[in-house]
Amino acid sequence: MKPTAIIAILLAGALGYFVNHFTLAPKLKVAQETVVRLETEKNALQEQMVSMQGRMLSDAERRRMERERKELASLRGEIAQLRKKIQDQEQSQLLAAQKAKQAAAGAESQELEEEEFEPSDYYAATLNVALELGMTLVTGGWQTSPGRRTFMFMTPTMGSSNSGSGYLQFVSKVAELDDSELEAFFLDNMRVSGNETDQAGGFDAENAASLFEGIKRSPTGKLLGLPTVVTNAGKEAVVSTSFQIPSDTGAMLRKLELGVLPILNEDGQMELTLAATISLPEAEIPAEEP
Repeated sequence: MKPTAIIAILLAGALGYFVNHFTLAPKLKVAQETVVRLETEKNALQEQMVSMQGRMLSDAERRRMERERKELASLRGEIAQLRKKIQDQEQSQLLAAQKAKQAAAGAESQELEEEEFEPSDYYAATLNVALELGMTLVTGGWQTSPGRRTFMFMTPTMGSSNSGSGYLQFVSKVAELDDSELEAFFLDNMRVSGNETDQAGGFDAENAASLFEGIKRSPTGKLLGLPTVVTNAGKEAVVSTSFQIPSDTGAMLRKLELGVLPILNEDGQMELTLAATISLPEAEIPAEEP
């Protein structure tokens, strides 16, 4: 073979190699890039699946926790209602026990008083109190018959004569009440165990009017007016009178001896010394025939 032919063959082979090389190189590059991209997408998909699984697990946990929270809140509400119900029952039982105890004590006290009641020849009150004009003084609280007590009321006011000179007048009342009514009239703390007392209480004008109106409406209360005592500041006044307390069998006659000594201070307040004695009935006046 001629050298020229050999050279031509070599040149043709080299040319074919280079042609094939430059033709396949871009395809290989594209294939490599595709493989890299697919690997990247695969890794991204795997990471996304792991993240989604994590989120799904967290959502499930949150739903479970929310469900448990609601159940716990419901249980707390039921416990609170049960606790309140128990407290209400205990309070009701306590109130019932207290009422029963008070009723038993009241019945026992009343029974004891009725058993121990002994009438006295007189009932007396001796006081030295500060009193404002227009206020109503109350004293007494003596047990004058089984289950009943007697109270005395006095209201000082300032009057003026035709000549213009001033004077003091004391409007007095006496009342008999059942022991069961004393608390309603705010006189329960005025009870005395003997026939003498030095304790006193007071009502303003409005409350005194309500008190007297209530006694008048009471089916068992008795309220009587007594003579008005008139005097001047610094001068003693004494009055003696008789009065009758109505009863189912007639009227009980009683005697009242009352002495007052009022002293007015510079501020207009009165210092009152009072001595009162109520004697037991000396005779019983029969009730009139209807």
